[in-house]
Amino acid sequence: MIVLRLRGLPRLFPFMFLSGWLWIVACGDSQPGEVDVFLVSPNGPESAAIVELDGVFDRVSAPPSAVAFSEIVDGRTRVAIMMRTHGEVWFSVLVPNVSDPPPGRVLEVAGPTNAIRANVEDYGLQFGR
Repeated sequence: MIVLRLRGLPRLFPFMFLSGWLWIVACGDSQPGEVDVFLVSPNGPESAAIVELDGVFDRVSAPPSAVAFSEIVDGRTRVAIMMRTHGEVWFSVLVPNVSDPPPGRVLEVAGPTNAIRANVEDYGLQFGR
């Protein structure tokens, strides 16, 4: 009969648990994927927006209720998003790291009557998945 002695194994359990937990936290969501970009409006529903994201992103997509166009300008991705009816303005973009969305800014906004807003200082972008 062979008896297997595992004297040091119980002492290794906390180390193995801690190592596995640190690996999971370190890897996290640092993977490519789609991120939704929402226009944060102080005026409620809007019709369209032009936003700029830092970096070059090849895939920009619009929800079924909108149309999106994108172009690269000086190493940034400029997106024009037009909603078929006024409401929440948003689009999706494929990013290299879903846990670290790119910085961006709002350049122009059109209100529910399609009139260009005079000031976009209070507008922002919110990222979600």
